[in-house]
Amino acid sequence: MFFYALTKMNEDEEIPQYFNVIVDGVLEHKSELDSLISKHLSSGWSIQRIAKTDLIVLRIAFFEAKYVENVPANVAINEALEITKKYSDDRSRKFVNGVLANIVSNV
Repeated sequence: MFFYALTKMNEDEEIPQYFNVIVDGVLEHKSELDSLISKHLSSGWSIQRIAKTDLIVLRIAFFEAKYVENVPANVAINEALEITKKYSDDRSRKFVNGVLANIVSNV
């Protein structure tokens, strides 16, 4: 939901309240989200190694899947992958997809 709304906004539109929910929620639960993400990283990977854009996408997707009741996990995942396609390279998209593959069963 967040990613879709973000990419469809016109520059003269007011920022929807949902953006505040996402930003505040991710900041409030950042440590927990990073811990969840870390559990799904391959050996040798850490939060510090993830590109900032990809990390932000992962945090938002995990937050939406875990804390936003009206956003199904598969929707959060699909939107996260669409944003990764747009703002990252193919390698990053595959990495984010691999981390998000476990989101449905573990969040």
